[in-house]
Amino acid sequence: MFGYVKPYVPDLKVRQNELYKAVYCTLCRRQKKLTGYFSAFSLSYDFVFLALVRSAITKEELSVENGRCAYFPFKKKKVISGSYSLDYTACVAGVLTYYKIKDDIADSRGLCKLKYLPLLPVFSHSRKKALKHGVPDTQIRDYLLRLSELERQKLPSPDLAAEIFGELLGCVASYGVEDLEQYALEEIFNCIGRWIYIIDAVDDLAEDMNKGQFNPFIDGNDINFEIIKATLQMTLTRADECITKIKFRDPDVAQIIENILLLGTSEIENKVIKKAISDNMKMKGTNK
Repeated sequence: MFGYVKPYVPDLKVRQNELYKAVYCTLCRRQKKLTGYFSAFSLSYDFVFLALVRSAITKEELSVENGRCAYFPFKKKKVISGSYSLDYTACVAGVLTYYKIKDDIADSRGLCKLKYLPLLPVFSHSRKKALKHGVPDTQIRDYLLRLSELERQKLPSPDLAAEIFGELLGCVASYGVEDLEQYALEEIFNCIGRWIYIIDAVDDLAEDMNKGQFNPFIDGNDINFEIIKATLQMTLTRADECITKIKFRDPDVAQIIENILLLGTSEIENKVIKKAISDNMKMKGTNK
């Protein structure tokens, strides 16, 4: 995942922001413990959202306590004690990062490729450690193979690829959970996965055009950013409809999740699309 799913901090209450940071710090600590020290550098905001939603749907209490951070050893930090959802998410992060590095190596050339090669054995080790904690590695690999094959066909449409990535995140989020909880997690993260894939493709649009790389929005025609934005908003509306059906045991967790879905993602959308429109206009001017 790519770090797009994060809160709009100015709208969070102080205790909610502290809880969010405690989840983030705990995921960092658990990655170091479960998948290796260097795997913690792969942590992104998206995984915090996964841990929050999974813990809420499985009715897991997030107990906050004081802890220490390896980067700031003389300052106490708020952390979460004994959370299965956070341990599972930490392992998922290690596995997904391993496959992302493999994909980056396959897509890169020259010096850029050399940048990623030393990371592969490190995250291969992280993946092996993560597999001891019940991560659906086979399913992740199969979904990513389908996605790579589809992208190799260079079809000028993001829908099919976004659907596969949505199914991947739905599978990861709901793995090991049963019945209505499984269905809710699948639905929510299917939408989140689709949203991430589309917003990432828009964010990479100018770079992919300059480098001549594949991007599902490059088809020789004018890009309709209004349709893209409407698609993104409809996708998140569906996720929010699923979230509203959850009976939260902690109202602060509920508020953080709502903040991310309604405000944080909206802020990201506006920034990414505004930049993409500006870059697209500049490129049109250059090509005249």
